[in-house]
Amino acid sequence: ILLLTLFYLHFSSVRRVGMSQLETAPAAKRSLRVAMYDLLLLVIFMVGGLMTLAVLFPQPFDAVADPFQTPPDARPPWYLLAPLALMELLSFLPKFLRGVIPEAILAVVVFLPFLDRESGSGATRKLFRTIGIALLVGWAALTFLGWYLEVRR
Repeated sequence: ILLLTLFYLHFSSVRRVGMSQLETAPAAKRSLRVAMYDLLLLVIFMVGGLMTLAVLFPQPFDAVADPFQTPPDARPPWYLLAPLALMELLSFLPKFLRGVIPEAILAVVVFLPFLDRESGSGATRKLFRTIGIALLVGWAALTFLGWYLEVRR
């Protein structure tokens, strides 16, 4: 929160006061080659720093993974709570269909912008906007339901 506050103060003061102009220094043009060398040096230093940290502070491994035995405290991450809730709600369907339905919803969400080809604010535009908002609200409700199901477990 402190970092966001400092960013806000910095950008608001730059917006209010403006950028300072250097009168003595001529405007230098940087070539692409120089910019790429700078980027390469930055990447080398970052990778070197991360490798140094990995050598100095190694992370120990847990037990060997067993794909046939799930640990008792395994929980899905937050972005998989909605598909979990959807699969729990559709428990009367075969497992194959329970896995295909979230993928079909994802495909609809991905390809929905390609169906809306006209510009402006016609009736079709409002229909697609309504469908998009309904999908977002439904996904948020499923995420909350998945969280509730996991808390109850």
